[in-house]
Amino acid sequence: MGSFWWIMSGVLACHACVDACPYKARYVDPIRWAGANTDEKTVGKCVFCFHRIDKGVAPSCVNTCPAEARIFGDMNDPSSKVSQLLKEHKTQVLFPEEKTDPHVFYISFEEGIGFEVKGGFG
Repeated sequence: MGSFWWIMSGVLACHACVDACPYKARYVDPIRWAGANTDEKTVGKCVFCFHRIDKGVAPSCVNTCPAEARIFGDMNDPSSKVSQLLKEHKTQVLFPEEKTDPHVFYISFEEGIGFEVKGGFG
């Protein structure tokens, strides 16, 4: 499993994917939409800083969080912090009813206490 990508040359800028995303994680790219490149009016989403991951560096949100609230790593590596946290804590995913098999996990403040996401992320 990995992050999902699309072929930019095939993007029509119809924004149907923004409405269809069960996670509400897609958004109209404000820079391109504002006219910085009018030939590429498109949508965006978090790409887990793939350009950093390819070089072995954690995503920016992980590196900059002073509370270390975000952990990134290989959940298949039993010695990784992510793998250890998954074994030690009850976790939750967003919108499990969508059956998208997400690999972004959340540990709630009080384990076992659920949380509700209104409006999604983006």
